[in-house]
Amino acid sequence: MAVRPSRCVSWPCRLLSDTPTRPTGWRLARRNWPDVVLAARGDEPVSRVAQLDTRCGRLFLRDLCPPPLLESLQPDRGLAAFTRRPEREHAILQQVAETGHGSVAIARTETGVIVASLVLSTSVDWWRDLNGVYKLSIQTSRDWRRLGIVRQLVDFCVRAPWIEHLILLAMGLDWHWDLQGTGLDAGGYSDLLRKLLLPAGFREVHTSEPNVALHASNLLLVRVGARVPPERQAALDEALFIAPWQRREIHIGRGA
Repeated sequence: MAVRPSRCVSWPCRLLSDTPTRPTGWRLARRNWPDVVLAARGDEPVSRVAQLDTRCGRLFLRDLCPPPLLESLQPDRGLAAFTRRPEREHAILQQVAETGHGSVAIARTETGVIVASLVLSTSVDWWRDLNGVYKLSIQTSRDWRRLGIVRQLVDFCVRAPWIEHLILLAMGLDWHWDLQGTGLDAGGYSDLLRKLLLPAGFREVHTSEPNVALHASNLLLVRVGARVPPERQAALDEALFIAPWQRREIHIGRGA
Protein backbone atom coordinates (compact mmCIF):
# COMPACT_ATOMS: atom_id res chain seq x y z
CA MET A 1 0.00 0.00 0.00
CA ALA A 2 1.52 3.30 -1.06
CA VAL A 3 1.50 6.06 1.52
CA ARG A 4 0.76 9.48 0.05
CA PRO A 5 1.29 12.98 1.46
CA SER A 6 -1.22 13.84 4.13
CA ARG A 7 -3.56 16.79 4.25
CA CYS A 8 -4.06 17.92 7.81
CA VAL A 9 -7.72 18.47 8.61
CA SER A 10 -8.09 20.84 11.55
CA TRP A 11 -10.95 20.62 14.01
CA PRO A 12 -12.39 23.55 15.98
CA CYS A 13 -9.87 24.33 18.72
CA ARG A 14 -9.73 26.60 21.71
CA LEU A 15 -6.18 27.82 21.23
CA LEU A 16 -6.11 31.42 22.36
CA SER A 17 -2.76 32.34 20.76
CA ASP A 18 -0.12 30.89 18.51
CA THR A 19 2.90 33.11 19.00
CA PRO A 20 6.40 32.28 17.68
CA THR A 21 9.07 32.74 20.34
CA ARG A 22 12.81 32.30 20.52
CA PRO A 23 13.36 30.32 23.72
CA THR A 24 15.59 32.02 26.26
CA GLY A 25 18.96 30.35 26.72
CA TRP A 26 18.65 28.10 23.62
CA ARG A 27 21.02 29.11 20.85
CA LEU A 28 19.50 28.79 17.43
CA ALA A 29 22.78 28.46 15.58
CA ARG A 30 22.41 25.76 12.93
CA ARG A 31 24.85 23.43 14.66
CA ASN A 32 22.47 23.31 17.64
CA TRP A 33 19.26 22.61 15.76
CA PRO A 34 17.57 19.31 16.68
CA ASP A 35 17.95 16.56 14.10
CA VAL A 36 14.21 16.67 13.52
CA VAL A 37 14.55 20.26 12.25
CA LEU A 38 17.75 19.66 10.30
CA ALA A 39 15.82 16.98 8.42
CA ALA A 40 13.35 19.66 7.36
CA ARG A 41 16.05 21.20 5.16
CA GLY A 42 15.56 24.90 5.39
CA ASP A 43 12.72 25.94 7.66
CA GLU A 44 14.28 27.83 10.56
CA PRO A 45 13.30 26.35 13.93
CA VAL A 46 10.97 28.52 15.96
CA SER A 47 9.64 27.38 19.31
CA ARG A 48 5.92 28.26 19.34
CA VAL A 49 3.66 28.83 22.32
CA ALA A 50 -0.13 28.66 22.51
CA GLN A 51 -2.73 28.85 25.26
CA LEU A 52 -5.46 26.31 25.84
CA ASP A 53 -8.29 26.76 28.31
CA THR A 54 -9.78 23.63 29.87
CA ARG A 55 -12.36 23.17 32.58
CA CYS A 56 -9.46 22.27 34.90
CA GLY A 57 -7.50 25.43 34.18
CA ARG A 58 -5.36 27.16 31.58
CA LEU A 59 -2.55 25.28 29.87
CA PHE A 60 0.36 26.41 27.71
CA LEU A 61 1.39 24.37 24.69
CA ARG A 62 4.97 24.61 23.43
CA ASP A 63 6.93 22.77 20.77
CA LEU A 64 10.69 22.42 20.27
CA CYS A 65 11.14 22.76 24.03
CA PRO A 66 14.71 23.72 25.00
CA PRO A 67 16.45 21.68 27.72
CA PRO A 68 16.56 24.54 30.29
CA LEU A 69 12.79 24.92 30.09
CA LEU A 70 12.13 21.21 30.63
CA GLU A 71 14.58 21.13 33.52
CA SER A 72 12.69 23.98 35.23
CA LEU A 73 9.33 22.16 35.06
CA GLN A 74 7.89 19.28 37.06
CA PRO A 75 5.97 16.23 35.79
CA ASP A 76 2.42 15.69 36.95
CA ARG A 77 2.08 12.64 39.19
CA GLY A 78 -0.15 10.95 36.62
CA LEU A 79 2.37 11.30 33.77
CA ALA A 80 3.60 7.70 33.79
CA ALA A 81 2.35 5.90 30.69
CA PHE A 82 5.62 4.43 29.48
CA THR A 83 7.91 3.96 32.49
CA ARG A 84 5.26 4.05 35.27
CA ARG A 85 7.35 6.72 37.07
CA PRO A 86 6.77 10.46 36.50
CA GLU A 87 10.36 11.38 37.34
CA ARG A 88 11.61 8.89 34.77
CA GLU A 89 9.25 10.27 32.13
CA HIS A 90 10.58 13.75 32.91
CA ALA A 91 14.18 12.55 32.55
CA ILE A 92 13.42 11.02 29.13
CA LEU A 93 11.95 14.31 27.89
CA GLN A 94 15.07 16.15 29.00
CA GLN A 95 17.31 13.55 27.40
CA VAL A 96 15.60 13.84 24.02
CA ALA A 97 15.90 17.63 24.10
CA GLU A 98 19.54 17.59 25.24
CA THR A 99 20.80 15.07 22.69
CA GLY A 100 19.05 16.80 19.80
CA HIS A 101 17.90 13.46 18.35
CA GLY A 102 14.27 14.50 18.17
CA SER A 103 11.99 17.14 19.64
CA VAL A 104 9.70 17.58 22.64
CA ALA A 105 6.35 19.37 22.80
CA ILE A 106 4.42 19.73 26.04
CA ALA A 107 1.27 21.00 27.67
CA ARG A 108 1.97 22.56 31.04
CA THR A 109 0.03 24.36 33.74
CA GLU A 110 0.52 27.96 34.81
CA THR A 111 2.47 26.63 37.81
CA GLY A 112 4.96 24.75 35.65
CA VAL A 113 3.62 21.19 35.78
CA ILE A 114 3.83 19.05 32.62
CA VAL A 115 0.50 17.29 32.05
CA ALA A 116 1.00 16.00 28.48
CA SER A 117 3.86 15.45 26.06
CA LEU A 118 4.46 14.71 22.39
CA VAL A 119 7.90 13.43 21.45
CA LEU A 120 9.39 12.95 17.99
CA SER A 121 12.41 10.64 18.14
CA THR A 122 14.71 8.99 15.67
CA SER A 123 14.13 5.30 15.12
CA VAL A 124 16.75 2.68 15.92
CA ASP A 125 14.85 -0.40 14.86
CA TRP A 126 12.82 -1.39 11.79
CA TRP A 127 12.85 2.14 10.34
CA ARG A 128 16.46 3.06 11.18
CA ASP A 129 17.73 3.42 7.60
CA LEU A 130 14.97 5.81 6.49
CA ASN A 131 15.83 9.50 6.27
CA GLY A 132 13.51 12.07 7.77
CA VAL A 133 11.36 9.47 9.57
CA TYR A 134 10.44 10.08 13.21
CA LYS A 135 8.44 8.08 15.71
CA LEU A 136 5.71 9.93 17.56
CA SER A 137 4.97 9.19 21.21
CA ILE A 138 2.15 10.92 23.07
CA GLN A 139 0.80 10.74 26.59
CA THR A 140 -1.45 12.61 28.99
CA SER A 141 -1.45 12.52 32.76
CA ARG A 142 -4.17 10.30 34.21
CA ASP A 143 -5.48 13.33 36.11
CA TRP A 144 -5.87 15.44 32.94
CA ARG A 145 -7.61 13.07 30.57
CA ARG A 146 -10.90 13.58 28.74
CA LEU A 147 -10.16 17.28 28.28
CA GLY A 148 -9.07 17.13 24.65
CA ILE A 149 -5.48 18.05 25.51
CA VAL A 150 -3.72 15.48 23.32
CA ARG A 151 -5.97 16.27 20.37
CA GLN A 152 -5.06 19.96 20.66
CA LEU A 153 -1.36 19.21 21.21
CA VAL A 154 -1.20 17.03 18.10
CA ASP A 155 -3.01 19.68 16.04
CA PHE A 156 -0.68 22.38 17.37
CA CYS A 157 2.45 20.39 16.51
CA VAL A 158 1.50 19.46 12.95
CA ARG A 159 0.96 23.14 12.13
CA ALA A 160 4.72 23.81 12.30
CA PRO A 161 5.97 24.44 8.73
CA TRP A 162 9.00 22.15 9.10
CA ILE A 163 6.75 19.18 9.90
CA GLU A 164 5.76 19.02 6.23
CA HIS A 165 9.28 17.84 5.35
CA LEU A 166 9.02 14.80 7.63
CA ILE A 167 7.39 11.38 7.82
CA LEU A 168 5.85 10.67 11.23
CA LEU A 169 5.11 7.18 12.50
CA ALA A 170 2.72 6.53 15.37
CA MET A 171 3.03 2.92 16.50
CA GLY A 172 0.14 1.84 18.70
CA LEU A 173 1.41 -1.06 20.83
CA ASP A 174 -1.04 -2.43 23.37
CA TRP A 175 1.55 -3.12 26.09
CA HIS A 176 2.05 0.65 26.42
CA TRP A 177 -1.65 1.40 26.89
CA ASP A 178 -3.24 2.26 30.21
CA LEU A 179 -6.32 0.11 29.68
CA GLN A 180 -7.22 0.05 33.35
CA GLY A 181 -6.98 3.82 33.72
CA THR A 182 -9.04 4.52 30.60
CA GLY A 183 -11.59 1.75 31.11
CA LEU A 184 -11.11 0.64 27.49
CA ASP A 185 -10.22 -2.71 26.01
CA ALA A 186 -7.46 -2.98 23.42
CA GLY A 187 -9.84 -2.53 20.50
CA GLY A 188 -11.36 0.55 22.08
CA TYR A 189 -7.95 2.06 22.68
CA SER A 190 -7.00 1.46 19.04
CA ASP A 191 -10.13 3.35 18.01
CA LEU A 192 -9.19 6.18 20.38
CA LEU A 193 -5.80 6.57 18.71
CA ARG A 194 -7.44 6.66 15.30
CA LYS A 195 -9.81 9.41 16.44
CA LEU A 196 -6.87 11.43 17.77
CA LEU A 197 -4.53 11.11 14.80
CA LEU A 198 -6.55 10.61 11.62
CA PRO A 199 -7.93 14.19 11.72
CA ALA A 200 -4.32 15.46 11.94
CA GLY A 201 -3.39 13.93 8.59
CA PHE A 202 -2.31 10.45 9.70
CA ARG A 203 -3.34 7.33 7.80
CA GLU A 204 -3.52 3.77 9.01
CA VAL A 205 -1.30 1.36 7.04
CA HIS A 206 -0.51 -2.34 7.23
CA THR A 207 3.01 -3.51 8.00
CA SER A 208 4.99 -6.61 8.86
CA GLU A 209 7.03 -4.72 11.49
CA PRO A 210 7.28 -7.35 14.29
CA ASN A 211 5.91 -5.27 17.17
CA VAL A 212 2.89 -3.99 15.25
CA ALA A 213 2.20 -7.44 13.77
CA LEU A 214 2.35 -9.16 17.17
CA HIS A 215 -1.24 -8.39 18.19
CA ALA A 216 -4.33 -7.65 16.12
CA SER A 217 -5.10 -4.55 18.19
CA ASN A 218 -1.73 -2.95 17.43
CA LEU A 219 -1.62 -0.43 14.61
CA LEU A 220 0.64 1.86 12.62
CA LEU A 221 -0.46 5.36 11.67
CA VAL A 222 1.66 7.37 9.22
CA ARG A 223 1.75 11.05 8.33
CA VAL A 224 3.69 11.96 5.18
CA GLY A 225 4.43 15.67 5.03
CA ALA A 226 3.39 17.61 1.94
CA ARG A 227 7.03 18.41 1.09
CA VAL A 228 8.39 14.87 1.39
CA PRO A 229 9.99 13.93 -1.97
CA PRO A 230 8.71 10.89 -3.89
CA GLU A 231 11.88 8.84 -3.34
CA ARG A 232 11.45 9.03 0.44
CA GLN A 233 7.79 8.06 0.12
CA ALA A 234 8.87 5.06 -1.98
CA ALA A 235 11.44 4.07 0.65
CA LEU A 236 8.73 4.07 3.30
CA ASP A 237 6.41 1.97 1.13
CA GLU A 238 9.22 -0.57 0.72
CA ALA A 239 10.00 -0.58 4.44
CA LEU A 240 6.45 -1.42 5.47
CA PHE A 241 6.93 -5.08 4.50
CA ILE A 242 10.68 -5.55 3.98
CA ALA A 243 13.05 -5.88 6.97
CA PRO A 244 16.09 -3.57 7.20
CA TRP A 245 18.62 -6.31 6.45
CA GLN A 246 16.59 -7.43 3.45
CA ARG A 247 16.44 -3.85 2.19
CA ARG A 248 20.22 -3.62 2.36
CA GLU A 249 20.59 -6.81 0.33
CA ILE A 250 18.13 -5.54 -2.28
CA HIS A 251 19.99 -2.24 -2.61
CA ILE A 252 23.36 -3.99 -2.83
CA GLY A 253 21.95 -6.19 -5.59
CA ARG A 254 20.80 -3.10 -7.43
CA GLY A 255 24.27 -1.61 -7.11
CA ALA A 256 23.05 1.16 -4.80
